[in-house]
Amino acid sequence: MKRFLLLFVLLITSSLLPAAAAQIDTISFDLDIQVQIYQPDPTLEHDQEKFPTLYIIDGQHFIHSAIGYQRSLNWRNSSSPEFIVVAIDTHRIGDSSARRRELLNQDSVELIDLIEKDIVPYVDEHYPASNMRLFAGWEHAGGFALDLLTTRPDLFDSFLFASSPNLSAERLKNVEQLFASAEASKDTLNKRLYLALGSQENYAIEGFDKLKELSHDYPSQLEVHYKLSSDLSHFTTPIDLFTSGLAWVFADYPALIFYDINEIHAFGGVPAVKDYFAKRGQRYHVSSTVSENTKFTMARHAVDANDLELFLAIERDLEKLDQQEFPPYWGHFFANFLLKHDQLQRAEEIIRSVLSRHPEIPQLIELNKCLHQQK
Repeated sequence: MKRFLLLFVLLITSSLLPAAAAQIDTISFDLDIQVQIYQPDPTLEHDQEKFPTLYIIDGQHFIHSAIGYQRSLNWRNSSSPEFIVVAIDTHRIGDSSARRRELLNQDSVELIDLIEKDIVPYVDEHYPASNMRLFAGWEHAGGFALDLLTTRPDLFDSFLFASSPNLSAERLKNVEQLFASAEASKDTLNKRLYLALGSQENYAIEGFDKLKELSHDYPSQLEVHYKLSSDLSHFTTPIDLFTSGLAWVFADYPALIFYDINEIHAFGGVPAVKDYFAKRGQRYHVSSTVSENTKFTMARHAVDANDLELFLAIERDLEKLDQQEFPPYWGHFFANFLLKHDQLQRAEEIIRSVLSRHPEIPQLIELNKCLHQQK
């Protein structure tokens, strides 16, 4: 009986596992550092030709959070790009060891050199990495992130860190000098920082506040999103980095979904939507074609508002809706609207397409009769 129950549990458990387990490569480097590398399944076709790369200090603890985030949000209407995860594993030198603290503080140049000269080149050579790089870490990794930013400003685009007690005055001064120098030479660094802190972490608030102030002083150089919350604690802020933090960094990736016609106009209408997808395609190495879901929600609200001009602009400038995907309800919805506005040819295309797949739907049969009467 016990053996039967164990087999039953194993069968149930295996049925709940993801269809494709994450493939993670492990590579050893100097300084007793191992790196665990995840890439989106190379045996599958992907929308993206290349992938952003997320580097994580103490990655042995957080790699699966980063993998789970993207895999959970990459179906139906994708809300996150797929990305490579490079987990810098510090377990050999000890999670709480003096050596780890030294590498993230006074000896940070050693680890920075390893990342710049060995780890990043290895990843770029062996994986389909784009030039978009993110750096993330918790606790002392925050101060290290500032050293990385100020000494190697071209290496990473965005930094996500939380609960960091080591944002020293010297480090903050180096950050300010970096942006002041860029401003004076009329360079634009475009750095982005996502900061998370529990409101009870009084030891770190001053440093985090200073970074937020610098974003106001140098708005063309630095963008900061600072989350100070009583809902977060010292030990839960990392989860925020790999959910809200990644969503903030990748906010220009999701296919647009509109919920009423006012949102479409507020966004800038068809030209702005087209521009959004063009920039998205360039930044994330994906197609610049406007997604079918985006076109559908725009067209739906145009019909609801009886706005023929907007509907025609959508189909003219963003390509026609794919009527092959319409179920009967939506086929009738759009074709009926077009018939009312004497757009007979387009109405006929939709009716024929949907009737070929659903020939017994009475409402479509009746609409087809109306079409022929109008012709």
